[in-house]
Amino acid sequence: MTRFWTNWLRVWCFCVLAFGLVLAAVAVPALDGPARWIYGLVQIGHAQPLSFEAPGMRFSIALVGAVTFGWGLTIAGMIKAARLGGAPVWRDLTAAFGLWYIVDSGISILTGFGLNAVSNTGFLIAYLIPVLRSGVLRG
Repeated sequence: MTRFWTNWLRVWCFCVLAFGLVLAAVAVPALDGPARWIYGLVQIGHAQPLSFEAPGMRFSIALVGAVTFGWGLTIAGMIKAARLGGAPVWRDLTAAFGLWYIVDSGISILTGFGLNAVSNTGFLIAYLIPVLRSGVLRG
């Protein structure tokens, strides 16, 4: 993989980590502004908006943020391992993203938050561009 695509994936991982921190910050009410904005976008047109004050909601969002942050760190480690392990590792990582996409987007659509599936699509495409363009899946 060229330096350009490697740097692309580094920035992509940084975005995952940053998104995780934004969600985790919901645990502190004074820091929940960015997450409220994101949730406001996802809820456009939804009859009953999500409330950060609902019992357990603040905990749930912050916990998802912590998991997302950990996922970003795991992805960064897998990308490093894939550079050493080659195509089999890239294929496993790409399959994992595909399965995540199906489950997460399916849940989003089934629960009435289809706009999240749109952001998931952008997220997946941003990963697939360097992977497909660099040819790391072949080998």
